[in-house]
Amino acid sequence: MNRMNLYATSVDFIESHRLLQKGSRILVAVSGGADSMTLLHLFHRLQTEWNLVLAVAHVNHKLRGRHADADEQFVANAARSMGYAFYSSRTDAAAYARTKKLSPEAGAREVRMDFLQTTAERLFMDAVALGHHADDQAETVIMHLSRGGGVRGLRGICPHQGIFIHPLLFCRKIRIEEYVQRHNLPFVIDSSNRDLRFLRNRIRHNVLPVLEKEIGGHVTEAINRSADHLRETHEYLASRTRLVHGRLVTCNDSGQIDLDLIGFRRYFTIIRKMLISLVIEKDLGGRRPGFHEIEAVLTLADRGRIGAEIPIDDLRVRRCDSTLRFYRVLKAGFSIPVHETGEVPMPDGRHVMKLRRIRRTPNLLLNEEDPRIELFDYERMRWPLQIRNRKKGDWFIPLGMAGRKKLQDFFTDEKIVLPERDETPLLVSGEDIVWVVGYRIDERYKVNNETQWVLEAALEKRERYSKED
Repeated sequence: MNRMNLYATSVDFIESHRLLQKGSRILVAVSGGADSMTLLHLFHRLQTEWNLVLAVAHVNHKLRGRHADADEQFVANAARSMGYAFYSSRTDAAAYARTKKLSPEAGAREVRMDFLQTTAERLFMDAVALGHHADDQAETVIMHLSRGGGVRGLRGICPHQGIFIHPLLFCRKIRIEEYVQRHNLPFVIDSSNRDLRFLRNRIRHNVLPVLEKEIGGHVTEAINRSADHLRETHEYLASRTRLVHGRLVTCNDSGQIDLDLIGFRRYFTIIRKMLISLVIEKDLGGRRPGFHEIEAVLTLADRGRIGAEIPIDDLRVRRCDSTLRFYRVLKAGFSIPVHETGEVPMPDGRHVMKLRRIRRTPNLLLNEEDPRIELFDYERMRWPLQIRNRKKGDWFIPLGMAGRKKLQDFFTDEKIVLPERDETPLLVSGEDIVWVVGYRIDERYKVNNETQWVLEAALEKRERYSKED
């Protein structure tokens, strides 16, 4: 790489990996460190040439007290001096990690990525740009290798991962430092980057330098090449797994996932493992299963007795006669307060409910063929709303009817099976059931000739970022 032309090489990398297009809306994640300030400076230069719409986001993890607050103010000032909108979040990442039983690193990352994705979606951004570079990639690969990672983990950071892009992934840290010096870019130093309690920092300061000294300075580039090869391998295997998924996996009326065992046994072990992960993560919204959990499911498929089950958090995998059945065990009841419009994660982990307030216009039409989207008279709503499952004595007035109907009778008329009745979400205003989600709204809350503002509610499949490094 030409050391003196990081900008041109970045543009080449962006184009070759199709990270964005001219006219794209980009949320640039900036911590204030040298890497992210370089990223912001590069995008600032690229903005006019590519007609980009840029905004800046920062997450204050509240891990370093006043120093973290100072970093947040530094980034806010930098963004505003360039003329960009600034969005920030202050979240106690340590408390979040304890609640979720995660490591401090994983907790902070989850908090950060959730905020960035949610903000990007709210602002209708096309991508979130992150400042990871080639040294970060080498650290990530070594970290996954030390944990016994497979192809998926050893591919490291992908240039394009869902909504997230990594325009500096080709670039060594030393080149970024040279760029910062040459352009006299201000930046802050995060003292936690030298905290050896964190695995990544031990790899950065204790492992990689030894490898480079004993093997040669090329080792970081070599690890990056291996990550590229493994990413290509993973892309092929993932495409094959999706094809197999379409052939072998079905969803029954109760939302349970059935995997055809006869066909399943015909495939190579790597495809079988990836198919198990795909069902658990994408179909049921669970976390990525670990090595031992996948091995247990394979054993159940090959030698398990009919009726035997394996728990994975609140999911279950059951051996049936000719299938493996995957399903979620919901708690006895759920109730989610909704204080404002926006996106609400549903308890099944697979869906979100999106609520937005829109002005009623003469040409406002509802797609009557999609029961997952409904319109309501906004001004009749009593906030906070509630999303819950059924309880004894529930009733509502189904659209088109003049009188009340017991929810239990409605379920019977609609031929909704018993397990699904407990899982069906209800949108509630005060004590009124506004919507039996996916089935019918309440007559009293429909849009009428006097409605000025409309509440649109949509149940959508949840698409989240990959929680891997």
